[in-house]
Amino acid sequence: MNKFHCVLLCFLFASCGPPQIVPETFDKTYEGTVGDNKIVVNLINRFGSLSGHYYYASSSESLELSGNKKDNSITLSVYNEESGAIIESFNGSFMNDSTISGSWELKGNKKLPFTLHEKKQLIRYPSDVQLGNLNLFYDLNPWESKFFKQAVVSSQLKKILGFEYTSYLKFLKAAGFSPVFKIKNNLLVEDFSYLHVGCSNQSILAVDLGDGSFYLCWIKEGSDEVRIYRDKSRVLPNKVLKYFLEQLQQEWGHLNTFSLEGDKIVMKK
Repeated sequence: MNKFHCVLLCFLFASCGPPQIVPETFDKTYEGTVGDNKIVVNLINRFGSLSGHYYYASSSESLELSGNKKDNSITLSVYNEESGAIIESFNGSFMNDSTISGSWELKGNKKLPFTLHEKKQLIRYPSDVQLGNLNLFYDLNPWESKFFKQAVVSSQLKKILGFEYTSYLKFLKAAGFSPVFKIKNNLLVEDFSYLHVGCSNQSILAVDLGDGSFYLCWIKEGSDEVRIYRDKSRVLPNKVLKYFLEQLQQEWGHLNTFSLEGDKIVMKK
């Protein structure tokens, strides 16, 4: 092998770059085709668990999707609501982080190739924010914007949760599929909860945008106790306590009663 070939090979290997990795969590919209038919797919991935819906461009009917992702392979199905049988299925792979390709099947009928391309959202996500800039996450999905990857966020959560910090991270991995941060009374807020019946496995996060304090209301699985985690050196603001109480009453007041006892929320069935 002469010197020219060596240089050419080095250039080719260098230009390939590292392989693109599909994120463990995302909430994306794809446009593409099944055979010659144009479709739009909204797909959510939470650590390998897929959900979403799709519709044909020529129709307003939306079909619910569920499935799983393993490495870069995906399986998505549409189920009959009454029998639970699979009606349609998508089996394919991520060709890169923004393209999915594979085979669509209508059970007992036909198969067609499908290809999906991510519809890019013109959103600039915050990165490496300081404590006073957490308002930048307003109206953003915390998974997509990597809110929980922020050093200031993990530091504050560790501070209020202590040894329970790791348990809460595990809880988050199975929590609500499409949260979006809101601002209420200068609090950055959102619910993170399992898909469940009853109000256990429920959590509400509030960040005071005034002083950067974090507050977490968490009802663990199988528990009747409403735990509020905070920096014990600070007084629990009334607006935080009121927000937690109002949210619990709004979501679960038909099953339980919630009342204040000092700086605690008491739940009774």
